[in-house]
This record gives sequence, structure tokens and C-alpha cells, in this order.
Amino acid sequence: MAQAALDVWGAQRTVIARGTAYHSGDMEEYEDLIAHGLGAEIDTHPFIQVENVVFDVKHRISGSQVPYGRYTALARDRVWNVLWAERDEAPKAQVILRAHVHYFAAISGRGWTAMILPALQLGRTRHGETNFSGTVDWGLVQFTVEGGGHTWREYTRGLRANARTLIHVP
Repeated sequence: MAQAALDVWGAQRTVIARGTAYHSGDMEEYEDLIAHGLGAEIDTHPFIQVENVVFDVKHRISGSQVPYGRYTALARDRVWNVLWAERDEAPKAQVILRAHVHYFAAISGRGWTAMILPALQLGRTRHGETNFSGTVDWGLVQFTVEGGGHTWREYTRGLRANARTLIHVP
């Protein structure tokens, strides 16, 4: 299903970042099978250059159970990227992309953007119901790279992570 959804875009180049075992299975590496089927590149922490814009992509980031703390891990990963680049251990990125925590968050500064991508999994899964008390943002983010810069637009829907059907008993 994931391969069919990605194939719809008809991308000239596809790069996949590996996720966690819950998403891809404890024994199988489903991302590798999808990458093979699409002829895609795959890595745990890819750095993707589109024109002059470098994307630092990784699935895992720590989350926050308080709304005002959701940007801390993004700011931390931005500083780490700058420090790694200073040591020539990674390219300096203009865009930092993370996921894993099932909510959308974005911060930016002069010449950079850091973002936690929204989920593609609903909150009403066993994992979502047992691990999250906050809201879930489901959706996609579209990036446009041109003229040496980037713009983005989010398409999200809010969902309660542990929403339950209210049952009325007479």
C-alpha cells in the first residue's frame, strides 16, 4: 500500500528514511522492500540536496507531552546539524525534517526551517492509544524548492490520539 501511494507521485527521485520497528516490523525491513520496489534510495539519516537546499531527514525525534515543549527537540537538532557541519561531519542543512511523534510542529530562523512532519497513521491504533495523551496531526507537507530557497505548505487534520466512542447505557 505504501509503495502504491508513493508511486502515484511519479517522482524522478525517491529517498526513504527508515522508521522504527513499530512502523516496519520487528523482523522484516519493510522500508527496504518498498525502496527496492520503487527503485528508491534508502538510509537511516539521509541528507538530500535539491538544487541549493539541503534537507537533513531522520524519522526519530524525541517528543513532548506538553504543548509548549514540542519545539525544543527541533531546535536541538538544528544546533546539532550546525555543529556537525562545522566539524565537516555532515552537510549544513537549510531544512531539518523529523517525524515519529505524530504531531506537526515547525520553527524557522534566518535561512533555515525545522519541522516535525504530521503522522500518516491515525491515533486510534494500539500504539497511539497506549502512548499518546496529546492530539495527533494527520497529513502531509509539500515543499517547493526554487531560486535557491524553499517554501512549504502543510495539509493537516487534527485527531484525538485516544478518542473513544461514547457508549450510552440506558
